[in-house]
Amino acid sequence: MQCGDFARFAGDAVAAEVVNGAVEGIATGLAGLLALLDPEAIVVGGGLVAGLEPWWDAILDRAGVER
Repeated sequence: MQCGDFARFAGDAVAAEVVNGAVEGIATGLAGLLALLDPEAIVVGGGLVAGLEPWWDAILDRAGVER
């Protein structure tokens, strides 16, 4: 399932654009952290995780995270 699919089901193109932008921004930030610090793990918590749970696979894929 693509990032904006949930919003597209509701017919809300603006919501899909917002979600896709958030996913892209978070993925870019994670990719930057991985490239700069080369950590063994990154722990993400709080409202960010709860709010974007349906899109974490897309975020991790775009960030290049191996699972």
